[in-house]
Amino acid sequence: MVIVGAVAVVFAISWYYTIVRFWNGIGLVGIEKTFSYDLDDLAVSFFRAVEDKFGKSKFQGIKVGLVKRVPITYKLVKVDIDKDTQVVVGDVEVGGIKGFFRIGGEKGEPILYAYVKKIHMQEVRNLFESVSHNLEHSSIYKNKAFSLPGRNFINLSDISEDMVTYNESVLSELKAKVWAFLEQGDRCLEFGLKLQSKILFLGQFGSGKSLAALITAKKAVKNKWTFVYLEPTIQSASSMLDAVIKFSRIYQPVVVLIEDFDREQRSGNTFAVGRIMSAMDDITTKDDEILILMTSNYPDKIEPGIQRPGRIDECIDFGVFKQEDAKKLLVKLIPPDMLSPAIDWKKVLASCEGYMPSFVVRMGESAKLLAISESNGSEPVVTDAMLINAAEKLRKRHNTCSVALGFQKD
Repeated sequence: MVIVGAVAVVFAISWYYTIVRFWNGIGLVGIEKTFSYDLDDLAVSFFRAVEDKFGKSKFQGIKVGLVKRVPITYKLVKVDIDKDTQVVVGDVEVGGIKGFFRIGGEKGEPILYAYVKKIHMQEVRNLFESVSHNLEHSSIYKNKAFSLPGRNFINLSDISEDMVTYNESVLSELKAKVWAFLEQGDRCLEFGLKLQSKILFLGQFGSGKSLAALITAKKAVKNKWTFVYLEPTIQSASSMLDAVIKFSRIYQPVVVLIEDFDREQRSGNTFAVGRIMSAMDDITTKDDEILILMTSNYPDKIEPGIQRPGRIDECIDFGVFKQEDAKKLLVKLIPPDMLSPAIDWKKVLASCEGYMPSFVVRMGESAKLLAISESNGSEPVVTDAMLINAAEKLRKRHNTCSVALGFQKD
């Protein structure tokens, strides 16, 4: 009986609001507009447009009867790094306009509805134009870098090409196969190249793949591209990719990053990579301006058929990091006046043989700390002995990681 009574109450409330909407709609005309943006983006732009036109706090819940109003439903939307804004959702009255607005379709479509007195038609059209203008020039997602599904904005302020040193062959490939699309898109189009590609970053842990992706994100935003990062904490990236690409299409041109894209396959899901590739194949049948970046720590374990042109367009091997590259990175990390002029580079580089950039960076930082601790208040100097000591301290950790990840035998 309790369950039946509860159902009856819910049914009655649903009918009550249906009747209220019908009654409130008498004498009103409807206007609707669908926007080519995400619903949260639309809600933010609508909120801003209303505040610009009518001032703050000009929203009211729709009237029920003569006096009572339905409470307004608010929602917090992330609009930037560590910044949220409040928006309204559902049905709401605005300013002095007789009638009400509805934000969003029944299935979350980016639609604005207005049910207003005929005398307000032009005012509503003007408001809709303001919303369109806000979306075009102040979209919260377009030309930004953020992750999905959490919609967390990525802080790129400290990202720089100076943070790592790549082998010249790797840097050359990054410039030609990735960054040319972003920095010279018009020239690519001029010579018959579509702004779309599927690019795989290969290389063991610490080789600089993730940093290259973040540098790409910074270049993307600078050149008015959007950057979307599929969060690596998602257990089933393959099942989410269709939705991610659908979202990303709204904000073209766009770069989509799938880090560690083959992790599901390694966990025993033999169909995961196939689903990812099928989702990506769809972009080649359209004129989408989408770059798909993927990373993998296990280049030897990727099925050969996946790496053929057409499935993956380009592969960049970050595993190429030679002794001269390690020296360049150490010289970049350690200030010239801190580095001893008597460094025996042959011995230093032999001590870090096989290290990827992340280990070389840690080696340099450790040597600097050692120099400071032994300076006794004088100017610290990094010696070759300090660098070799730092490299040797890291060797066990390096080998443990390599064995655990299958890059060398124990």
